[in-house]
Amino acid sequence: MLSRRLVLMAVSLVPACSSLLSGGEKPNIILVMADDQGWGDMAYNGHPMLKTPNFDKAAATGLRFDRFYAAAPVCSPTRASVLTGRHPNRSGVFKWGYPLRPQESTVAEVLKTAGYATSHFGKWHL
Repeated sequence: MLSRRLVLMAVSLVPACSSLLSGGEKPNIILVMADDQGWGDMAYNGHPMLKTPNFDKAAATGLRFDRFYAAAPVCSPTRASVLTGRHPNRSGVFKWGYPLRPQESTVAEVLKTAGYATSHFGKWHL
């Protein structure tokens, strides 16, 4: 059974796939995740003091996930869920210190098969 998150990820990649089929350029995909950042902690969401011009521009011209909720109250299971599209109970990452199982496929691996170069910067904890 497909999870809602995996379906959302697949649907969001439809424009990329249609671009590939039409012979056009593949769009860039940048996924940014921050720990302990609330919805209102960006200027484009109305924060009165923070200045985030690069994120503001990306939000205005790209695809935004405005209702993208954490799968767990701590970072490692949530990160595993975002990367695999699976609930922490299914991915095996229940808390920090549980590694991502080798048999789990990540969105980066799927994008790589579509010809994308992928990379990761920052915390991994998987």
